[in-house]
Amino acid sequence: MARAVRTSQRSQREPRHFHTAKCQSEMRGRFGDVLYLCDHDMSHSDNSHLAVDPGVRYMGIAVLVGDELVRVEVENIRDAGMSTDEVARQAQRILEQWIDRYRPDVLAVELPEFAQSKASRQLRQLVRAITITGRKAGLEVRPYVPTTVRRRMCSHDRPTRLAVAREVAERFAWLAPYYQKEAERSWWRKPYWLSMFDAIAVGLVCHEDHARRRRRTTA
Repeated sequence: MARAVRTSQRSQREPRHFHTAKCQSEMRGRFGDVLYLCDHDMSHSDNSHLAVDPGVRYMGIAVLVGDELVRVEVENIRDAGMSTDEVARQAQRILEQWIDRYRPDVLAVELPEFAQSKASRQLRQLVRAITITGRKAGLEVRPYVPTTVRRRMCSHDRPTRLAVAREVAERFAWLAPYYQKEAERSWWRKPYWLSMFDAIAVGLVCHEDHARRRRRTTA
């Protein structure tokens, strides 16, 4: 039976520091889609997760402390003409900046679909680069298969990417407009915001695993 990921009542409230805009990223000095940014003191946290959903062009990244969402962003990691190695290095640079800023304990990475991993050398190399970056930073790296994340998140619905996005939007209501954009997206348009929702879902599942391990340790 699929096990739903729990979230605290605190996570349901819209944060004071929430904003949606095309705004200048504080970390990179270039424009990026920052959907959630709050001033959270990470220095005393022992349950902070950096969650990543890699894609061949976009990479969803989320920072969570427990099940509280601190920041989520869609990063453009591929510009026209970039080689596979250049894309991997670009993703590593971005990830290093996030790690340096938020000092997470765990890096949770959603692995590509099996069919995609066979078809895309670039995606396989990207996942390896992300994993290496996390381990070099001394983080515990936890990979997650997409089907596992979806089953954990969607205990009552068919486990699809859109269903995961809906579950996340219900937990963090201020993200609902971005779920709606994906729900109404024309079939021929490639998804954009789903990478953000996938990253948050991976972070929530990782937090639940961490909490379960701690309960077993203290029992």
